[in-house]
Amino acid sequence: MPNATEFLVRKKRKGLSMLGRLFSRRSTIVLERRQEVPTFHH
Repeated sequence: MPNATEFLVRKKRKGLSMLGRLFSRRSTIVLERRQEVPTFHH
C-alpha cells in the first residue's frame, strides 16, 4: 500500500501540471496581445 502523503503529492502534481498548462496557454495569449503594445513587466 503506497504512502498517503505520496498519493496526495502525486495528485497535487497532476493538478498543478494541468493548472500549469492552462496558465501557460493563457500567458501565451496575453503575451501575444502584449506584443502589440510593448511593455516590460516581469
